[in-house]
Amino acid sequence: MFAGNPDALGDLRKQVDKLWWYHTIDLGHGIVTPGVYDHRPLLRYYGIPESLAGKTVLDIGTASGFFAFEFERRGASVVATDLPHADHDLSPSYRKQLSAKSPPSVQRSGEKREPNLPDPFLLAKEVLGSRVIKKEINIYDISPETVGQFDVVFCGSLLLHLTDPLRAMFNIRKVTRELAIIATMIDPAPSKQPRALFLGGAEGISWWAPNLDCLVQMAKSAGFREAQIVSTFNLMSLDQQASTPHAVIKAWVDWPKPDTGTATAINLSEQDSLEAVAPTWWSLFGRAWGIWRKRGARFFVALMKNYARQRLIRWTVVAKRKLDLVEARLSDRWSDSVDPNSRSQHP
Repeated sequence: MFAGNPDALGDLRKQVDKLWWYHTIDLGHGIVTPGVYDHRPLLRYYGIPESLAGKTVLDIGTASGFFAFEFERRGASVVATDLPHADHDLSPSYRKQLSAKSPPSVQRSGEKREPNLPDPFLLAKEVLGSRVIKKEINIYDISPETVGQFDVVFCGSLLLHLTDPLRAMFNIRKVTRELAIIATMIDPAPSKQPRALFLGGAEGISWWAPNLDCLVQMAKSAGFREAQIVSTFNLMSLDQQASTPHAVIKAWVDWPKPDTGTATAINLSEQDSLEAVAPTWWSLFGRAWGIWRKRGARFFVALMKNYARQRLIRWTVVAKRKLDLVEARLSDRWSDSVDPNSRSQHP
């Protein structure tokens, strides 16, 4: 379609430049969309399996579609959901402002998207030759009846924009067969309790930032059997005007999964995690021996490397949180010692 056709490529570049893109997407032919965020170098933080062959994936809040197309590239059959900006969880005053605009274009991050231009997702889908199915539906309306059930459900940077993220988590669980991967803004401040920081404002589009414990407990409250922290990182816009602390968790419906013995590749699945057994040396040895006999030495070595990496990530996160607590306590003591009105100056 575009190969050897400079006029078509020129028209495509003009069309891409007219649209507002949340994601940076390589469309090929030397054309990359001018996204607000570039997730390509951040993919390693999301814990997405290298192979999704034969899996069904639901991408909730797809925006420009970067993750939906990435899941498809890894072999999955993908359904993506989204909804118009004005239908998001907005305060009454902000919704009134948007409804008063004519024509109903939406101003975001200094860019203006004209209402008569095509959806960026649909343009990217056409250029990439993708088969991803897109549905416009609110996350509060997602259910097995409205969208079906999926092996893997992905929800990226959406919960912070919801007034009721726990209700959304309930719906994520309802449509998940095996695994949910959830990324959202977090409150990095140290705390011994699960809590969420309120971000709301009269004209804001962000509402809640849970801490790590709260995010994990939300997943468990929704009915996931187990949830673990995959990573923490800063999500920074390309213009460096927005930078938010993010976390990714994996939540399993049934963990561990029974070993079907059908996989032969080194692409490690969640069912092969040694984390899935009781934390005793004997049970670890029994699980390891069973994998060795069924999958062979090569698979076992790759599994041990993956297990070591998972443990290192967990230990790193725990150590960082403990250091944050220590730093906060030392900071409080130092503040007391220099405050002339503090109790330490008046025993």
